[in-house]
Amino acid sequence: MGMTRAFIYAGMPTVIASLWNVEDQATLVLMEHFYTNLRAGMGKAETLRHAQLHIQAEYPHPYYWAGFILSGDGGKIGMDATGGKSAFTIPISPWIWLVGSVGLLLIIAWGVRERKRYG
Repeated sequence: MGMTRAFIYAGMPTVIASLWNVEDQATLVLMEHFYTNLRAGMGKAETLRHAQLHIQAEYPHPYYWAGFILSGDGGKIGMDATGGKSAFTIPISPWIWLVGSVGLLLIIAWGVRERKRYG
């Protein structure tokens, strides 16, 4: 839940994550089916469920399809949970960029210092 929560706190309305390492071929088919239905106007949660059922027919073991979860807004693309403005126009606070940039610079500086220290 850590990375999922971080993306949602950063302003992402929806996150699809896997709970375990997933098999490549089944994931490819699942995501193709997911995005095809999403482009057709289905909601995100409904689309993920349809994609999982589609994969389940070919790969019945849950390892191949049950590892994907959707967190956040499960509605249609372009609408927030209340049906308001587009999910793609939600501004990301400049403070997030500032804190992230400063954090990255501190990590780089620490790495350079440690490299000089240990050779």
